[in-house]
Amino acid sequence: MTQRGTVRLCALASALALGAASGLAQAGQVGDVFTGVWVLDSDARPDGVARQVLTIAVQGDEETYRSELTAADGRRQVTDYVARYDGVEYSSVTRLSGGGEPEDARPGGVILHRTDDLTRERHWKQDGRVFRILRRTVSADGCVMSSLLINVAPDGAEAPGGILRFTRQDPACQPLAAPFHTPR
Repeated sequence: MTQRGTVRLCALASALALGAASGLAQAGQVGDVFTGVWVLDSDARPDGVARQVLTIAVQGDEETYRSELTAADGRRQVTDYVARYDGVEYSSVTRLSGGGEPEDARPGGVILHRTDDLTRERHWKQDGRVFRILRRTVSADGCVMSSLLINVAPDGAEAPGGILRFTRQDPACQPLAAPFHTPR
C-alpha cells in the first residue's frame, strides 16, 4: 500500500471511530433525545411516591406522553397527552385509581415549548390555569433527564417545586456493575 493509501485508510478509520464514539454518546436514542422510557430515580422521589415511569415518543414536532405514577399508598395516577411544540394548548387527562379511593378522571391541558435539542418546557393546566411548569433537560449522553418543577399560584407567582431525575431504560444507560475482584 502506498503512503497516500495508508493516510486515507487512517483518516477513514479515524472518522469511523469518531462516528462510533458519537453514537455511543447518544446511546439509546432513536430520533429525538426525549424519546424513550424513563424511570424516576429512587433517590430523587418526592415523599409519598413509590414509582414513576414516563414513556415519551417524539416524532417531528409532536410529543406523545404517558406518565404512570404509583404512590406509596397504592394510588395510581396516569397522565396522557399528544401535543406539539408550538405554544398552543392541547388536551390532557389524568386518571386516578386504587389506594381505596374512587376512580377519578381530571381533564387538563398542556402547552409545550422546545428551548433547544436538550431542553423542553411543559406548562400544565387544570381548572383553566397553568398550575405547574416542568422544565425538562436531557444530559448530553442521553441517559438522564432532569425535570425542574415550578409551581404556579393562582395569581401567577412561580415558586420552585423541586427537581426530579429520571434514567433512560436502555442497556447503554444502566450503571456499570462493580468490577469483579479475586480475593488474594
